[in-house]
Amino acid sequence: MHPRLPNPAYADRDAHMNELLIHAHKVNVPVGRCGSFAVEHFYIGKDNAENIRLMLHGRTPMEPGLYTKLTEDGSVWMSDTPEEIETHMPAFNRFADARGEQRVLIHGLGLGMVLQDAIRAKGIIHVDVVEINGDVIDLVGPHYYRMAQRKGVYLNLVQGDCFTYQWPRGTKWFAVWHDIWEGYGEDNLPEMAILKRKFGHRTGWQGCWGQDMCRRIRDGRYRRNHQRIMDRFHKAMGIPTDAALRTMFDQMEAKHAGSNRGVGGGGSDTGVHQGND
Repeated sequence: MHPRLPNPAYADRDAHMNELLIHAHKVNVPVGRCGSFAVEHFYIGKDNAENIRLMLHGRTPMEPGLYTKLTEDGSVWMSDTPEEIETHMPAFNRFADARGEQRVLIHGLGLGMVLQDAIRAKGIIHVDVVEINGDVIDLVGPHYYRMAQRKGVYLNLVQGDCFTYQWPRGTKWFAVWHDIWEGYGEDNLPEMAILKRKFGHRTGWQGCWGQDMCRRIRDGRYRRNHQRIMDRFHKAMGIPTDAALRTMFDQMEAKHAGSNRGVGGGGSDTGVHQGND
């Protein structure tokens, strides 16, 4: 499973658009802890390792500042960094197209970044969210209940499994967004297919977080790109690449073998031993 890293399928944006994305979609969920989950703040600096990685990908570094993340036992589930924001753009764009009085469904609450956008959308008046973990609901949910009430949006936040939760017959949505995965991996694809089949007749649009990246991993495109990035990183940092290390090791082995042959040890029939016959 690959962590929530940038998706190369998304085109990079200029610095102005990057700044707009940050301020439009960053969350202001209060820090706190419930069970094994926690909402925490963290700081990204100009020379942060994450920004170095982004530059190696040829992408715009993140604006230095304070960000928010959701963790489980210290492991990051999601954050509101620009890279994470970009992976949700399909949902944001769909919500922006809502006209009239629409209803949407979100699978997975997380930090509530997508939920926040749905509540703010002018054409959405009803948002359903299915989240499997009660601690996440208790930790993050109250903030969005208050936001929805202020905006006049009905928020239906339920604890359940999106694969088995039963909706009343005839329930339909303007959009359905599936975001239940901790990271990228080709093993996510069968689950995405199941969810799309399950809700295909209930919505005119649905999307899955990270689907394109999971396909890239399955097809080997991510591995090839990742290797090129790591080679560039090693070169920039003066660290030998894996290929260079293998070459150095082979040279050392050859030198060592040649040295052994030179002393004629181990019953060798070459080198000094051969010359004495």
